[in-house]
Amino acid sequence: MGALFLGLANGLCAWALKSVESGYATLLIAGVPLVVLSYGALIQGKRIRLHEALLLSLGLLGVGLLLSPKTASLHAQGAAGLIALVAATIIWGMTMAERPRFGAPSEPLLGTAFQMLGGGTFLVVVSSLFEHPWTLDLATVPAQSWAAWGYLVVFGSLVGFGAFSWLLRQDPPHLVGTYSYVNPLVAVLAGH
Repeated sequence: MGALFLGLANGLCAWALKSVESGYATLLIAGVPLVVLSYGALIQGKRIRLHEALLLSLGLLGVGLLLSPKTASLHAQGAAGLIALVAATIIWGMTMAERPRFGAPSEPLLGTAFQMLGGGTFLVVVSSLFEHPWTLDLATVPAQSWAAWGYLVVFGSLVGFGAFSWLLRQDPPHLVGTYSYVNPLVAVLAGH
């Protein structure tokens, strides 16, 4: 799960952000709940309840209001990035839907730690194949970047992903996926 969630899906997102604005990327990723629900219905044979479909549609409508043809045309130069974001959304949604099949340690934090280790290992291997990660001079990294990194470690990884992993144990994946309806608003505001 870590290699799929944090390695492949997040890796594709990080690569895509080289050519796609972050607020727009977050809007595309808001399709996660729809992917989870569709995957559950088409692949796993789960029945979609009317109220779930209506609520997910309402969330997507809200995201759609933030997207406009004008905004999409501004990002046409990042077509490869857009394709990577769509692939990441599908991979993330499918992994969420298949989470019960993966099995997990009885201790939730241990499972989260294993996922982070798996995703991190995947990213180190892939980045060493395509980038030059060993040329980084840590002494030249500004203090503001270290502070941002620390914030992401604590709030993005430990708190955010830990809460996400815990929720996946408690609630149906398509409901957990609605986190992606909040992220566009935060990303648009932060990007602005």
